[in-house]
Amino acid sequence: MYFEVQIQVTTMDDRGKMKEVQENYMVDGCEFFAQAEQVIMQHYDGDCDVLAIKKSRVREFINDKKLDSEDIYVTTITQTYDINGKTTKIKYKVALYATSIQEATQRTQHYMAQGLDDMVCEEMKKTDFIEVLTYN
Repeated sequence: MYFEVQIQVTTMDDRGKMKEVQENYMVDGCEFFAQAEQVIMQHYDGDCDVLAIKKSRVREFINDKKLDSEDIYVTTITQTYDINGKTTKIKYKVALYATSIQEATQRTQHYMAQGLDDMVCEEMKKTDFIEVLTYN
């Protein structure tokens, strides 16, 4: 399960002044909110404030990060099933790494082509998540 965590940290800007900034992370492999908080606190050696934690609606990542220049994109996919003559639609979110919206769209289309049922990409957006951290 993925959790989305928003934190506040103090960093030095380009002029050498200290300022507080908010950053967003995804945490993978947790079952509880406390575990997600623990991962963040370990990552920052306790030198941050956790502002918010919520369960993510992202179901899976469809690829691994290969380049530092890749950002995290999230897409909403609608999958249509025909069960006993009744059409059912299910929406879910998947995340992926890409360097541009075009590359993210191509990777999503490749992912959907592997499905057995009708899949449609409803929405694609670049996120402000810095990194995905893993609970061990």
